[in-house]
Amino acid sequence: MSRAQYYWRQADICMRLSLLSEDDDIAELLINKAIELMSQAETAAAEGGGDSVQPDRGANLPTTSTIAAPDESA
Repeated sequence: MSRAQYYWRQADICMRLSLLSEDDDIAELLINKAIELMSQAETAAAEGGGDSVQPDRGANLPTTSTIAAPDESA
């Protein structure tokens, strides 16, 4: 497993855990960590010539741009 793949896998785990978290603060921390890991994956892929595209197994996860803030009116 390449470094880029390792970082993608860790980002995938963080995103999945954020979706399971009932605590919004913890979910936000996990999402931020996932973003950091995705950046590290891209850097590792660029340096090592590895895959720069996120693996398909995580393709069904929401991206940070599609995650809405909780509705505060409820």
